[in-house]
Amino acid sequence: MKEGRSILQEVSIYYQRYENVIKEEAENAGRRRIYGGEYKLNFHMKNFLDINIPIKSYLNYTFTEALSQIHYDRNSKKWRTGTSVAGDNEVYLPKTTVDLLPRQEEYTTLGDIARHKLNLGANIPILHNLFVDLRTQYVGKRTLYLSNPLRWEGKTIDPYALFHLHISWEFFKAMNLALKINNLFNTGITHPGVDLANAGDNYYARSQGFRPSLHPQPGRSFLVMFTYTF
Repeated sequence: MKEGRSILQEVSIYYQRYENVIKEEAENAGRRRIYGGEYKLNFHMKNFLDINIPIKSYLNYTFTEALSQIHYDRNSKKWRTGTSVAGDNEVYLPKTTVDLLPRQEEYTTLGDIARHKLNLGANIPILHNLFVDLRTQYVGKRTLYLSNPLRWEGKTIDPYALFHLHISWEFFKAMNLALKINNLFNTGITHPGVDLANAGDNYYARSQGFRPSLHPQPGRSFLVMFTYTF
């Protein structure tokens, strides 16, 4: 951590290790390894308007690499530890043959977690009682979860950037009226499904499971807030 007159910086690096992780089937299996880092920056700058209130800004960046020792075998619909000499060709072999193959411990991407995330924002005083807060949220490309059938097809979730706007007006010293607009540009995005997320996206055939593989997210939304402090 380093702090200056108008700037504060923080750097964090971490490593997490999990043993006997509880999976969706309520059983302990496999290991997880997570490597990550985070950089935080908070700074004040002189207001470009003729107001004696500084602009407050921040920037946060995170890197996360989540790895799993086990993977989901779509042929047998079971979780397996490590890899065998057959590699990805296991899906073409009978289950009895796969069970006999010697296995080597190997970690693979867990999925659903973006490696890169960035948040950037600024609070800009327009008047002494009028403030505009603009935030940007960037999420990098995401590999889908190990059991998600869309992962087997090589599909990923594209990176996206969202913008949010918050306008706040203070009056009579005790009242505040605010307008909040989420997803300012009405960007269409999806999030990965939960649990096994094994339903797939073939809408013309029987679903492979009960958990959606993808979840569409809401578009632009508005929220008006009135606050009275007494």
